[in-house]
Amino acid sequence: HNSSIMGRAKFVSEVPHYPDWADAIDIMAKGDLSWRTRVPKVLTNDSIIIGGALGIEGSGALIMSARWFLISYIKEYRLRELYDRFVISRPDHF
Repeated sequence: HNSSIMGRAKFVSEVPHYPDWADAIDIMAKGDLSWRTRVPKVLTNDSIIIGGALGIEGSGALIMSARWFLISYIKEYRLRELYDRFVISRPDHF
């Protein structure tokens, strides 16, 4: 929270951190845990689409979750009614 961009932001939302991003996918799936057994069956060994979840290497689940949480916040706070554009950033890059 010490970066200059955070100080200028009009709205800040943070994606929760999950040790296993499968927990975030559970939220996106509205509690339907069947994906936990179905999805891994169709993945190839080098697939990283749900990386970070279920012990799979990569960060696909994190990226997908961040986008899902972002659109959820935009809808919840009706931000499209207030803003014409959004600047999405990672403050740890500044």
